[in-house]
Amino acid sequence: MGAKAWGADGKNGGGDGMKAIMDSDSLIKLTKAKAKEVVLKNIEAYIPPKVFEEVIKIPKEEGYPDAFIIEENLKKGLLAIGEFKEYPQVEEMITRLGMGAGEADVFRLYKSGVFDIISSDDGRFLKIIDALDGTI
Repeated sequence: MGAKAWGADGKNGGGDGMKAIMDSDSLIKLTKAKAKEVVLKNIEAYIPPKVFEEVIKIPKEEGYPDAFIIEENLKKGLLAIGEFKEYPQVEEMITRLGMGAGEADVFRLYKSGVFDIISSDDGRFLKIIDALDGTI
């Protein structure tokens, strides 16, 4: 299972649907492009807790309209907050690679083993994921 940039199909909530993790930047860009709902209706999309903070919690407090739009997708069940356990080996990799908080949570969630792809436009991060895939 390799991490790939966007390119999913399937049905959200369906047993055969592709399960994707979205990082902050890709979620915000899809929202601004008004493409988020179309994408979210065709996959099972998850965000880790740190991405929730970055795109909903903090921006809502600051009055950013995108945060309210994204939160509505959570309420409708088009987007979910993924949960993960922290494993020492994964934490060591995060530290060694100097991942930021949002990237680290996406990585933790991906390494939980139940996701097909990561939606991110961060080429460096995706190269790291591809290089490490299958090593832990």
